[in-house]
Amino acid sequence: CPLLNSLSSPATLASGNSCSLLLNFAPTTAGSISGSAILTDNSLNVAPATQTISLAGTGQSVTATTTTLAGPSGNVSYGQSVTLTATVSPAPTGESLGTVAFYNGSTLLGTVGVNSAGVATLTLPGLSIGSYSVTAVYSGTTGIAPSTSSTLSFAVASSAVTITAVVSPATLTYGGAATLTVTDVVPPPQA
Repeated sequence: CPLLNSLSSPATLASGNSCSLLLNFAPTTAGSISGSAILTDNSLNVAPATQTISLAGTGQSVTATTTTLAGPSGNVSYGQSVTLTATVSPAPTGESLGTVAFYNGSTLLGTVGVNSAGVATLTLPGLSIGSYSVTAVYSGTTGIAPSTSSTLSFAVASSAVTITAVVSPATLTYGGAATLTVTDVVPPPQA
């Protein structure tokens, strides 16, 4: 068959040939649905003839979902792992449960499969210093609608550094020598 789609120009099928067109009729609402596809035949240099193909089907009901996102609130110390948990409600059922994609703005952080309780968890071992605005996007699946969480905002901040200075000896006389020992302590990353 000549390639036919909404962007193609008219195509010609050679005389005596036939072709089959696959029409995907996918109702998006529940109940009995009908429609039609209209083809124009202008073969044999005669006036164009219109052929109407009737379509009918039954749409499935689609269960609406809500996705909630839990994670850190406020500041997270640099180097600390961050766990994001998305919960899809009602929990999806069936063979395929769908996935949740976690985004910081438009940047994909990761995609995780949803378990039978409707939960998807992503642990990030260490994020760069900065502000984060994360959403969880549930893909949906057959008969179950997709949904997007509200935004969870948090910041990754640098850890506090402790600096200690010790002078030895503690008492000095004019012209005497002393040693200054400076120690900085950076706390280890938290899990």
